[in-house]
Amino acid sequence: MKFKVTTQKLLVTFDSKNPSQLTDDFLVVVLESAQPKLLGVRTKKIATSGLMIYVGQEITVNDLFKELVDTGRKIESVEQTLRVLENYIQKLQEFRIGNLLNVEADEASGFKLVKLADSPPTTNVNKLPWPNRPSRTTDE
Repeated sequence: MKFKVTTQKLLVTFDSKNPSQLTDDFLVVVLESAQPKLLGVRTKKIATSGLMIYVGQEITVNDLFKELVDTGRKIESVEQTLRVLENYIQKLQEFRIGNLLNVEADEASGFKLVKLADSPPTTNVNKLPWPNRPSRTTDE
């Protein structure tokens, strides 16, 4: 099964207690008991919300699937998981970098992304490196 959908925007875990601290914990939508959740692929924890960031390279459904598999999470249905990830990438395109989002159940498509805020207070949204991508160091 080939998926042509790509994105350069992804959600990262957002900590409302420390909004100026960005993480590199990229989020993907997973279904737990038919309920959509945002899962951090690095921490393997469920997040309540995510901040949209620019990652600087094309990310595909297969890239996200690989990261999800690398978490060790059990995949019940590969086809369903790939469809969820494809829908996730498509839905991300409806939002802007800096938006704060969460995920909710939706009868029509299984889940929907909901904007909580245009941009959370005191955040400096910048580019984070995708895993396994050479990082650049800058003096700020």
